[in-house]
Amino acid sequence: MRGFGRALSPLSASASLLQPVRRCASTPPLVSSDTAAAAQPAPPPPPRPLKLWARLTPEEMEQVNRLVPRLCNSNHLPEAVRLLDACLLTHQPALESLPIPALVRRLCCSDEPDMTHSMALLTALLHNPRCSAANVSAICSMLVHSYLDHRRPREALKVFDWMRRPNSPCPLEPSVYRAVVQGLCRHGKTLEALRVLRQMVDGCGFEVVVASDVTACVHSSLLREARIRDAQELDRAFAGAGEEEPMEVLDRIIHNWQD
Repeated sequence: MRGFGRALSPLSASASLLQPVRRCASTPPLVSSDTAAAAQPAPPPPPRPLKLWARLTPEEMEQVNRLVPRLCNSNHLPEAVRLLDACLLTHQPALESLPIPALVRRLCCSDEPDMTHSMALLTALLHNPRCSAANVSAICSMLVHSYLDHRRPREALKVFDWMRRPNSPCPLEPSVYRAVVQGLCRHGKTLEALRVLRQMVDGCGFEVVVASDVTACVHSSLLREARIRDAQELDRAFAGAGEEEPMEVLDRIIHNWQD
């Protein structure tokens, strides 16, 4: 028995240490409150800032430029979008150094039945803290031009409308308005072109519209629609020779067209 008592396992001995300590009411506390406060561990130091914005090496850029076209050709568009978004999270790479045109061409081709992947790209850019407004605007402009080149004016107009949203970071340049108006006219979307022209007058000013000579394609498109009177009145308004302002003429033409 003595040997058995001496042979208690360390686990049993440790369990006995966990029993509560019994003290009488008159027994003073083992540690004073001041001592207990002083004995508390100090708060951990704040975490050191992480270096989040790394810079892609030339070798990594070369790998990205090889991988994105492969992903596009194999129809792995979500992966291609995520990869480019991750690249734009790094230390502001130049857009010219990334294979964005390859992805944009694949997103806008007629093989894609909808705009799911294009909108995923725009959403990623919108929430990317490192992608500047100028870069977002440049990529959106690529999408607009590519959709128009692939005879998809409705999709181009949707990207343009996304750029005009209140929370959109894209500054709308006159060149974007001009490209959209000309593309819509080229594809027979005269009413939509008139609406964008009105937005251009409102957003850029009368002088910018006249200087861009964008009204010429609208005039030709109206003539193709046999709206000769509307074309003449719009020309006189922009030339300053009519009785109505350009905005008034545009509003009237759009209203009568919808009726």
